[in-house]
Amino acid sequence: MTLAPNLQRRLNGSSFFLLILVLIIGISSCGGPKEVARTKPRTTKPVRKKPKSKAKVDTVKWTKVSKEEFPPITEESGNKETLDKKDSYKISLMIPFDAAKGNNLTKIKHDANVHRFVNYYAGVTLALEDLEDEGASLLVNVEDSKSTESIKSILNNSNNRDADMIIGPYSKNALNEAIDFGKKNSIPVVSPWRASDNPTDDNPYYVQLRPKLKQQYKKITESVLSKFSPDQVFLIGRDIKSDKARFKYFNQALREETGNPGAKFDEFLVEEDSLKLGETAFDSIFYMDKPTVFILPNWKGADEDFIYSCLRRMRVEKGMGKVFVFGMPILLESERIGYDYFKNLHLHVVRSKFVDLKSRAVQSFRSRYYNQFGALPTKDAYDGYDVMLYLGRMITKYGKNFQFFLDKDPEQMLQTTYQVEKVMMESDRDISKKNNVKFFENTYLDIIRFNGYDFVRDR
Repeated sequence: MTLAPNLQRRLNGSSFFLLILVLIIGISSCGGPKEVARTKPRTTKPVRKKPKSKAKVDTVKWTKVSKEEFPPITEESGNKETLDKKDSYKISLMIPFDAAKGNNLTKIKHDANVHRFVNYYAGVTLALEDLEDEGASLLVNVEDSKSTESIKSILNNSNNRDADMIIGPYSKNALNEAIDFGKKNSIPVVSPWRASDNPTDDNPYYVQLRPKLKQQYKKITESVLSKFSPDQVFLIGRDIKSDKARFKYFNQALREETGNPGAKFDEFLVEEDSLKLGETAFDSIFYMDKPTVFILPNWKGADEDFIYSCLRRMRVEKGMGKVFVFGMPILLESERIGYDYFKNLHLHVVRSKFVDLKSRAVQSFRSRYYNQFGALPTKDAYDGYDVMLYLGRMITKYGKNFQFFLDKDPEQMLQTTYQVEKVMMESDRDISKKNNVKFFENTYLDIIRFNGYDFVRDR
């Protein structure tokens, strides 16, 4: 089952319902992949001959040197892999559209997941237009990874067996199948949605674009230490195994940053009953002569009540003291944590993606997206655009082995920067050896804070 990215130029009204209907009908039909981005013919311009200069030119004397002493510089220098370039590349894009719902328009209209991935796909189509303008030649095959077919059946159809790159799928189990398929068939599999600390072993064909959890802890630690002394910092958690396990990662990051093998943040275990019933929950640990810094490592939705209760008591108990709180993306995503908390507690949040609405590039994209689809872009639309534009550029520039060159070519996009690094096998850290690469991962993260009336990147 395939779909060529070919949407209407403009949808009337602010609703995406018509776009969804067009997409579901299109993806429910079968056919072959179509060329969606191709090299445009270039116009040959006449070359004018420059008049000969009468100026006297010094003679350059050349000295021959040995190749052993001064090896030639090539595009492959520093990589075991060489460029394997083609005139055109096949990309399989696996998105969980769930097109089987096409017979129930009411479900489609109110299904948040359908809207999410239609917005993602709309961003992809705009990226493909830009890639075409840049001269890329791509053949994109779009698969509904939530169809009635098994993911194994989808992966083994002729379009995917011949792919030069697979993007997706979304679900954890389907992604694991794709990772194994990519490794066996030497096809790079790129996950734009999932992140894991140990997704695969000895697999140079897997690229993870979302930074893993440990990278987020490391980024918070780096940001804290850039502003404060370690003795001002408290790790906040409960007296349970999962919270105390998170402390270890922060202390490890602290030791790596300071070079002190014995360095350790102060740890404060909160009694949950004290958050609701006690006179104080934090036992007056606030400094009055300098800022007090709290790190909240909790990130799961199940911890939202604990996080909110901690912030509420901090705001009350700090008195006139100054408090800075660093935490996970849930601080921005929770509807219970209002702007007053960001202001009074100087909340700083680690994020892998952030859209700066003041950016000219973002403003231009918003205008273009609205003109084309009659709706403002969601975060998924930005994501679809960034992922497809980045990967399309990389495979066009470096060829089928593009993943081995990503660490040398970071690129800033609308909502993130792709800063991909090799994760090596612990037994051998030689990055020149292909078989010692566990996988590739994006490590770029931002710290977001509230400034005046807007969220901004913390510089």
